[in-house]
Amino acid sequence: MIEKPHYFPLYIRLKITLQPHTLVNEVHQSLLQAFSTGELADGQPAFFAAGQFTFAQPLYQGQILAAAVQVKGVSDAQITDFRPFNRPKSTQLPPFIQPSEFGIIEVQNNPAHPERGLIEFDIPCTG
Repeated sequence: MIEKPHYFPLYIRLKITLQPHTLVNEVHQSLLQAFSTGELADGQPAFFAAGQFTFAQPLYQGQILAAAVQVKGVSDAQITDFRPFNRPKSTQLPPFIQPSEFGIIEVQNNPAHPERGLIEFDIPCTG
């Protein structure tokens, strides 16, 4: 019997430190694109695009941080929340999240459907 996938939505929040002379709105838009479900400007799949995760594949904090600091204008990133969606925030963040055997990580980041996973960015204005 073939099992249907069970999507495993996450809630992720990052604190972003900008490089000097960087525009907050530009970096925010670039982060949204980098962590979208679509394609990047170069045609490569975005971080949460379909096919980027498969059954029971874990998501490590390091993967998220590495992708965040590759965005132009980001000098540093820190994960401040990292959990399955609709679970309470813990005082200690796990180093990774592992879905069940038939679970697939999902972060659609659609405000109309937060239950399909969200990623948010705190970007303090420097100036």
